[in-house]
Amino acid sequence: MSGFKRSRGRECLPMKTFDHFAGSSEGGMPPGFMSRRSLMKWLVTAAASASVGGALAAVDSTPSNTTPPLPSVKPSRQAVYISPTARRHGKFAQIAFKMASEDTDGLLGSTELVLEPGTIGAVPHLHRGFDEICRVLEGTVHILVDNQVTAVPAGGWHLRPRGLVHAFWNSGPGQARCVEIYVPAGHERFMNELADLFENGPPARDAVLALATHNDIEFHLELLDDLMKRYNVKL
Repeated sequence: MSGFKRSRGRECLPMKTFDHFAGSSEGGMPPGFMSRRSLMKWLVTAAASASVGGALAAVDSTPSNTTPPLPSVKPSRQAVYISPTARRHGKFAQIAFKMASEDTDGLLGSTELVLEPGTIGAVPHLHRGFDEICRVLEGTVHILVDNQVTAVPAGGWHLRPRGLVHAFWNSGPGQARCVEIYVPAGHERFMNELADLFENGPPARDAVLALATHNDIEFHLELLDDLMKRYNVKL
């Protein structure tokens, strides 16, 4: 097997093979830059090399102690696909529910929101048990965290850390659309329960406050009037 180095009974892919792929100028990329396609080629070659090396090691060596192979374990989680129109669409805030805690073993939850021009997506509030990530798909979403406002355009990502007062809105001339990710999961349940309250029209204020308190949401409505006036947005 010329061109390969033997290490611990295995044939190993030489680093010059990596350099061959990385050094290619595929797609006009500079030398030393590995494109995704080149990386895939390198990984396939490396995997094939490891397979051959493993077979040779099995023939060449006679282990003094052999142990039975571990039984294969079927993963407890399965792939999850959610079609564009699947799952619940709430009657408030044009919210579509996507990943739930049950899908991800509690790791994250997610929703998709549509914000009309001049509207607030979330009033100033904070929570201490989870972070939120916003991925803007269309338009621009303005996000307040503490005292900093960031305009996040389509394609942008933004993290709202737990423990800091935050809010977001669309002050642009057109619709904005974004994905909200909750880490860990759980906040999507609050949003579902909030959607329940809006099923038959605007709910009682006390009902919303009680639900928020039960779900780690602390409102800071003293900031709302100034925000609405400064950015010309409404509820």
